[in-house]
Amino acid sequence: MSGQHPRDGIREACESFLDAYGSRDLDRLRGLMSHREDLVVLGTHRDLRFTGWTAFEAALADQFAAMGRMAVRTSGFEASLLAGGRAACAALTVDCDGTVSGNPVRAEGLRITLTLEVRDGTWRIVQLHWSVPQDGSLLRPEECDAPGGGEDPDDIADAFAAYEELARRVTESVNRRRFDFSRDIAPLVAGDFVEIVNGVPYGPDAVRQTFAPLVEAVGGGAAFSWTVALESGRVLTDGTVLLITTARVVLSGRGRPRVDDRYRITNVLRRSPTGQWVFVHQHRSELAESAADVDPADNTGPERAASWARRTGW
Repeated sequence: MSGQHPRDGIREACESFLDAYGSRDLDRLRGLMSHREDLVVLGTHRDLRFTGWTAFEAALADQFAAMGRMAVRTSGFEASLLAGGRAACAALTVDCDGTVSGNPVRAEGLRITLTLEVRDGTWRIVQLHWSVPQDGSLLRPEECDAPGGGEDPDDIADAFAAYEELARRVTESVNRRRFDFSRDIAPLVAGDFVEIVNGVPYGPDAVRQTFAPLVEAVGGGAAFSWTVALESGRVLTDGTVLLITTARVVLSGRGRPRVDDRYRITNVLRRSPTGQWVFVHQHRSELAESAADVDPADNTGPERAASWARRTGW
């Protein structure tokens, strides 16, 4: 990394990962990934969760046995440095073409978020989350180990408590018809915040738009609920944490269709100079048990919220 701009090193590590994956090169992947139990890999479906290199390596070996060489192309790259340049979060847009069990496979517009740390002078991938097209995943579901813990339970607990309080406060203010994004959410979102929802990136302004149809629906008699649960967490460095969470968003009311959406979310939070935890990045994938009368084409960000109001009659 000497003499190299940090973002260049991050991009190089991410592209090396994709190239090694496409060429089924487990040896190169071993050199790029964390070998500790803090490695967490998430896919779109509930069963696509791997904790630790051993579990992920076994899944890759099984997949590579059935997979031909995969052409992987990157069409978008963003990176944010964390913890004074000792950690980073990167988001990529990827297209893949290849074969699995002799059958052609194409996946376009995959969104991949990687969290990396500098270890022994080299960027290592410590967390990976990818969202794939609605028709399925390139990884086969496997049973996974229980989630690992972080180095500082107090920071993880404090950051998640801030998340829980955010969900509680927003639920209360929306239902009381007093919601104000600038007061209730904006102070907890970093200026360079990026959220990836089912493969589409959104900044703070787009997140703000998400709430307008919800507020309108509650004004029409709906009840809104937002709850979150912690699956696992780890400290990237002092003052920066990675949380793997699930969330449930419900919109209901007498005589109206019920919306009940559930998500798995990768969150990166940073402690501000005032001690407040703020969101730097989120990557959200909808879980299969979500139930709503909504067109899948509207299943992202503000379009999702607008679809609730339009298609459920709120």
